[in-house]
Amino acid sequence: MALVAIIQLKPILMSAPPAIRHDSVSANGGDLGFLKRGQMAKPFEKNAFALNEGEISDIVETQFGYHIIKLIEKQVGEVAPFKDVKDRLQEWMKSQKMSGKVEKWTDSLRTNATIEIL
Repeated sequence: MALVAIIQLKPILMSAPPAIRHDSVSANGGDLGFLKRGQMAKPFEKNAFALNEGEISDIVETQFGYHIIKLIEKQVGEVAPFKDVKDRLQEWMKSQKMSGKVEKWTDSLRTNATIEIL
C-alpha cells in the first residue's frame, strides 16, 4: 500500500482558487490516504507505484484529468490469516459458481430460443 498525495490539474480550473473546485480530493488537501493496487486508474497506479518516498511524478493523464503525484509513504501490505477470511472466501466462491451457472443457463436459452416476428 502507498500513501499518495495528489495535486489535480484540470485545464479549465488550473488557476481557479480551491474554493471553487468541486472534487472530493481537493477537500482533503489532495491527500488520498493509503491505496493499494487495483483502486486507481491504471496510468495513475503505474506512476504512483513507480515512485520512491518523497518523489514527485511528471504530469499523469487519466480519464479524470491531469495529476501530479507525490508519494508520501509506502507500507508493506499484510496477508490476512485464512481463518479471518474463510467465510468471505466461501461466499465469494459460491457467488462465482452461481454466476457461471446463470451465464450457461442464459446462453442455452438464447441458443434454443425461437423468435417469431409477426
